[in-house]
Amino acid sequence: MNGKIQKFLLGASVVAGVSAIATTPALAASITGASITGTAPNDFEVWDVDPNITCPAEVCLGSKGTDTSNLIGILGGTAPKPGGNVELFKSSETLALPNFLSYGEVTSLDVDFDDNTSVIFSSLTAKDLFGEGLETSYTADTVATKWFDDAFDANLAANNIDEKFLFTGLSFLTGGKFNDREDLYNAFLTNGGFQRTVDPNIAYVTKNGNEVGFGLAGHTNLLFYADKDPALKAALDNLPFELTLRASELVKVSYSDQEDILYSFKGSPSNVASADNSFSFTYDDPFEVNVPPGDPTDPPASVPEPSAILGLMAVGGLFAAQRKLKKS
Repeated sequence: MNGKIQKFLLGASVVAGVSAIATTPALAASITGASITGTAPNDFEVWDVDPNITCPAEVCLGSKGTDTSNLIGILGGTAPKPGGNVELFKSSETLALPNFLSYGEVTSLDVDFDDNTSVIFSSLTAKDLFGEGLETSYTADTVATKWFDDAFDANLAANNIDEKFLFTGLSFLTGGKFNDREDLYNAFLTNGGFQRTVDPNIAYVTKNGNEVGFGLAGHTNLLFYADKDPALKAALDNLPFELTLRASELVKVSYSDQEDILYSFKGSPSNVASADNSFSFTYDDPFEVNVPPGDPTDPPASVPEPSAILGLMAVGGLFAAQRKLKKS
């Protein structure tokens, strides 16, 4: 993961056959196989537990590059104690926007279980985000604008920020350059923000009955990519409150004859860190997460209320870690 950003691992639940889950005891399934596939099967990186390094955490991770010999062990971790992670579409951050828009390759992680079922996690393409016509404008009805608005709503609510007050301040501080969400969206788009949201890091995978759970990496502040604009950066630094854009990366999940694009904006910490100079996988910023499946063109906008979770008996919170990354 490139860029001076913070990332945290998020839990997500992929649920099929809810009525069956409510009436049938859930049986845990074990992972029997895992492989990297897709049209770009070499575009990935593996991080694994390394007992030979020390770090300020219970679990220390080191890069294994493209060594997939321990994929089952890595994916067999748990939410509070992941065994590592697999990043799909690792090269996404190296693509300028025009190159990203013309790039159609996909990197996938196939996971098989001992109950003869499987789940496939895949990176996203520009067409997944912007549609077949690659409509990148904020006014287009796309996954990209839906995700951006969902993220903005969630972060305003989490920080108790009034949107009108926010943009009054941003407009004043930037000389009228940033007046609304569309202005922030455009800065995020042109500075490579979306390339950083389509390379999901899968940290662990579980299956109980018909429910598949997984850990998914995310960012504590994706506005890093928008504030490459000097005027916006100065304005954000001078606001009387902190504005962040915390969100998981987006992932396409194929399971039980359905395909969904999933994301979330809440998570909780795990005791995972890296001893390398990137200070990866720090865990000092707690989140909670819960992501039900949704239509690929209409990802879930919010976390269900606790009463809804109890009623379904199918969507449970998973825990995770965060990760702070720095590149030269």
